[in-house]
Amino acid sequence: MIGLGHISALQSVIDWILSVLLLSGLISLVIWFVTRLTKIGDNSKDQTPVEIIRERYAKGEITKEQFEQIYKDLK
Repeated sequence: MIGLGHISALQSVIDWILSVLLLSGLISLVIWFVTRLTKIGDNSKDQTPVEIIRERYAKGEITKEQFEQIYKDLK
């Protein structure tokens, strides 16, 4: 019976460590998931300035003259 006190104390430490690891893992998963969601619609960082003005021209946000002027300014 003398050794049982040490086993339960060791088991408590192991349980505490496993709980911390599980909580850390869950928090990491949530952070990873949120960062993935915020990057889904964010393509502007991967586009060059010329690609951006082409896209804006295709959407009708700028006129042909504006597109040509911006394109000249960028080159």
